[in-house]
Amino acid sequence: MPRKQSPWVLLWNLLWVVGWVAGLWAAGLFVRAGNFAVALLLLLFSLGLLWSRAGISTISALTRFCFNPSTPVTKVADPLSLGCSLLGYDLFLTIISVFFVALPIGKHLGATSIASIVRSQPWVLFLFAPVSEELIWRLPLKYTETNVTISAMLVTLFTVRRLLLKLGFFGSTTRWLWSAIFAVLVASVVRVLLRTEPVKRVLSRIWGDHFRSVFYISCFGFGLLHISNFRFPEFTTETLMLAPLLVLPQIISGFIFAFARMRLGMIWCIVLHAAMNFLAFWLFPVRPR
Repeated sequence: MPRKQSPWVLLWNLLWVVGWVAGLWAAGLFVRAGNFAVALLLLLFSLGLLWSRAGISTISALTRFCFNPSTPVTKVADPLSLGCSLLGYDLFLTIISVFFVALPIGKHLGATSIASIVRSQPWVLFLFAPVSEELIWRLPLKYTETNVTISAMLVTLFTVRRLLLKLGFFGSTTRWLWSAIFAVLVASVVRVLLRTEPVKRVLSRIWGDHFRSVFYISCFGFGLLHISNFRFPEFTTETLMLAPLLVLPQIISGFIFAFARMRLGMIWCIVLHAAMNFLAFWLFPVRPR
């Protein structure tokens, strides 16, 4: 039987979590007050606490996994420490890639961010997006018929809904209804195909022998999808070539979320995604022009 942790260890864990959460929260307050020097100090303090438990071992395991991803899942002794460390590294790498890569590239391309939905419907950023995007991009990293079917259904749902919106067909509720009907039909076909022996053999070989390709498609696809968060004066060849750099923060997050998916599970993956969205919104508030 696993040994119970002492009250002192539990108390220390609680104080550790409260410490870095309070630091990040206070950093956001000072950003809003315009005191960026104090905000930076609090941010560094919080990142230090986040990395203090499993920082070096986490970045080492994450780096190895990204270069050589594999499907076997290793049991994690302390998921809280690993999850918090991943959150810290994601936040740090996001800040670096935003200020030194994404922002300069966006300014060069004349890109403007679509931020109105964040102000009017923050639940989309904190709940809907993390759940739906993780189910689409990370759930099928572990191959089962159900996982692939759910991913295919959601991809169809949002693709058809966007297509109907572009064409100006139906109202909002009717668009969702027809998209859902079409998505269920596609998911039913996918489910039947996945049960056939030839498809089973092909997919088992892909996930077994070429999982690295599946992993990279998931990470880069997730990042490149966020190019839709920007508007450009004109879409040129240069825009197409520099687009991966504009969404580099999301690509990095995709790798970290995928690692969390394979080592901690879907719940941790969704929680990390939601936490990153919230922290990005809190630390870098979006204001109307």
